[in-house]
Amino acid sequence: MKKISIVMTLLLVCFSFATCYAIPFSEISLGGIKLGMSRQDVKDIYGEPNEISHRIAVTGNEVEDWQYGDDFDITFYNDVVDAVSTHGKNGIKSPSGFTCGSFSFWDVRSYYEDKYGEYPHASYDISGNMFYECDNPIISRIEFKFNNDKIRRITIYKVYY
Repeated sequence: MKKISIVMTLLLVCFSFATCYAIPFSEISLGGIKLGMSRQDVKDIYGEPNEISHRIAVTGNEVEDWQYGDDFDITFYNDVVDAVSTHGKNGIKSPSGFTCGSFSFWDVRSYYEDKYGEYPHASYDISGNMFYECDNPIISRIEFKFNNDKIRRITIYKVYY
């Protein structure tokens, strides 16, 4: 019984530290667009999109995708911004100043580790892609994909479990 109590205490301590290192929601933004913004909020910043398309999500709800040019996309779900993605050298930045076509995997990783500590809510894959997660007020991520050690795509999105 004592061993179980010790193990449970250690697990509780580990999980409590894990949430301490989540990046703040202010880092989950792209080009000034934040998750949860309305269509009007987006129009106030970027104007009318070049193209609007509709699709049905797995949940049966309608999803609306707005395209600005060939390389900046905003997805609305339940009438608010649910995802934002850029994959061109268009000057669209994350709050930390990361843009496509610049910055290496190690630049991004070093920035987040220096600012928020060694981060347990991060994921790195064999392709050199990574994401960082925020768990308050909503579970969301900023994801970086790399090609030739430069950022090729940045995406922010809400996580659904």
